[in-house]
Formats: sequence, C-alpha cells, structure tokens
Amino acid sequence: MTYRLTDRFFSRFWRRTKRYSEKELRWQAKKHGLTLRLKGDTIELAHPATRQVVAHFKGKADSISTVPFGPR
Repeated sequence: MTYRLTDRFFSRFWRRTKRYSEKELRWQAKKHGLTLRLKGDTIELAHPATRQVVAHFKGKADSISTVPFGPR
C-alpha cells in the first residue's frame, strides 16, 4: 500500500506528489523524532511533546498492471 500526503500542517518537508510506503514513513518519523499513528488506512505523524499532527497521509492500494493478458 502506498500513502499520499493529504495535509502537511506545519511541516514543509513532505511532498504532495510523492507516494510514500509505510516503511519509508516509519523511517522518516524516526529520523525527525515524530510519533506515527495508524488509523485505518491513514497515517498521522505527530510531534511527541505537543501531540500536534505534523503530516497526514491517506493510503491507497497499489494498482495492478494494465497489461492485457493473452493474445488479442
């Protein structure tokens, strides 16, 4: 599953056009000292001291290839 940025609130670090994996978001949260909260198909990154949400991501299932199967 990939995640797209929906709101970046106070942080300019996240790019709207990029698709993030859960592993990458966990790594970035650890790198910047943020806490990661999973809520269904969304991920919130929050500042641990103030508990303010820094970025909000919505999940989207990976699309299946559109290559046709079999001869035409």
